[in-house]
Amino acid sequence: MDNGDLIFTQAYSSSYNNVNLFNYKFKRTDTLAGSSSYGYADGNATAARYRSPMGLLKATEEIVMIADQGNNRVRILNLTNNFTTTFCTGMPKVCSFHSPTSLLLTNDALLIGENNRIVKVRGKWVHRYIISSLDNIIFVFGI
Repeated sequence: MDNGDLIFTQAYSSSYNNVNLFNYKFKRTDTLAGSSSYGYADGNATAARYRSPMGLLKATEEIVMIADQGNNRVRILNLTNNFTTTFCTGMPKVCSFHSPTSLLLTNDALLIGENNRIVKVRGKWVHRYIISSLDNIIFVFGI
């Protein structure tokens, strides 16, 4: 990605359930993953299906994580090949979350905002904390 490029999601519409790249230099938007058809499928570029993709997290130069709210999953998009996979972790294996909306990476954990809880994923351990009676947790920034 060139400097000034922007990755964003389009959700809550029957026409858009995808992850896009806005190329600042050429003033053009390209779909990285997903399509106008919603659903759940891992795969290459537009073969991947999302259902209300929400929060984004750039984990590394090549990896973007997506809170796929409608599928109750956290997805991983590899920017090198535009391949989408599902994030699973923990013992026992946890692949499903409750309407995840936001993601935040700290020095030692991945935090996932889901309904009225924050899920803390640290190594193989997954902890859920009830923190409010609000419907959705949205991370604006980390301190």
